[in-house]
Amino acid sequence: MKKQNILVLLVVAVGIISILTACGRKSEGKLPKFDNNRPLKLWVGLNQGKVYRELVKEFEKTSHVKVDVIEQEDANVGLLKDTEMAADVSWVQSDQLGQLVEAGTIYENEKYAAITKRENSALATKAASYDGKLYGYPSSVSAMFLFYDKRVFKESDLKTLDSLFAKGKVDINIAEAGADYRLTPWFISNHAYLYGKNGDEVNNSTLNNQQGLEVLTYISHLKKQKQLVPLNADEISALKEGKVNALFSGNWNIANIKQILGDNMGCAVYPSANFGSGEVKLKAFSGAPIFVVNSASRNPSKAMDLANFITNKSSQLKQYAAIGGVPSNKAAFASQEVQKDEASRVIGQMVDQQSVLMPSLPEMKNFWPNMNAIIVDAYMNKLPENKMQTTLDKLVKEISQPVE
Repeated sequence: MKKQNILVLLVVAVGIISILTACGRKSEGKLPKFDNNRPLKLWVGLNQGKVYRELVKEFEKTSHVKVDVIEQEDANVGLLKDTEMAADVSWVQSDQLGQLVEAGTIYENEKYAAITKRENSALATKAASYDGKLYGYPSSVSAMFLFYDKRVFKESDLKTLDSLFAKGKVDINIAEAGADYRLTPWFISNHAYLYGKNGDEVNNSTLNNQQGLEVLTYISHLKKQKQLVPLNADEISALKEGKVNALFSGNWNIANIKQILGDNMGCAVYPSANFGSGEVKLKAFSGAPIFVVNSASRNPSKAMDLANFITNKSSQLKQYAAIGGVPSNKAAFASQEVQKDEASRVIGQMVDQQSVLMPSLPEMKNFWPNMNAIIVDAYMNKLPENKMQTTLDKLVKEISQPVE
């Protein structure tokens, strides 16, 4: 009897170890082989609930599955904290994908991989992928661009940073939190790379090369540029008061800027700049908000159906009309509805020609606080030029360290 009891305990122990081991593995994303009509929970971003509640009505009719739409500010945090309590499908930013995959929290997009790749832009497909595998379902694309007052600037004034400064007051967030997001792509524009040319090589950052040093030195010299106005949260009020005439921002500010400038609002791609080795076209970070399927979903196949449905051409056009997310779906982006809007066209140009996809490596968590401090200190002239090289060397070393 004792032997039998010991045998039973061993079997149970092996089973528990197997479950724990499976939970700890990187998400393998195997396509579920079952289907049911269990209700689904959908997490969307803030202020997105209304449009997605309308979208899922049609899905509920055809799938016979009830969908509960909930606005969630940090879906990635919820997924990492407790997959059992998290939604079946969640809206996240593409740069959060690496952590989610490494933690084993999401399914690979196999069921709709061919459709996703065929119908969405190359950048959106790349943004939804990690380590060579497709996980996400792109819903839109985003990149910052230049807003300007047409009464102050002509199109010929928009070509370089110098020509912008020559004609008006230009807002650049260079002295506060968020300077890293705005200005890191300047380094990449000048061939000083973050995690390699494709942003996926942890040990291949070259931000500390000669070109990177040029950019950091250039930033420190901007302190003397009287036409530069270093603002972040106050940029809209400054534009309203006439303190700035141009600013680098994104589609989240279109309505506010349009209200101030009206028909005088102009939109353009980023200008060029000369950091010391000739003119280069400035770039911005780009991304593609994506939906992901929870690996702990009790109805994973239908969850995948839902993720595909709310990101198809029709759904992307409806969310564009409601909340302004520029479609990643190629046919939707080419539609007259999108192309008639100047800001949307410019975002498309930035994404295709003058952007760098924000890396989704977990090590990005080490990057942000370090880089922001360096940029702000350089601009505020708190970082002497003779210490810039060693500072960049230290940065490159620190951002390659494993995330704790």
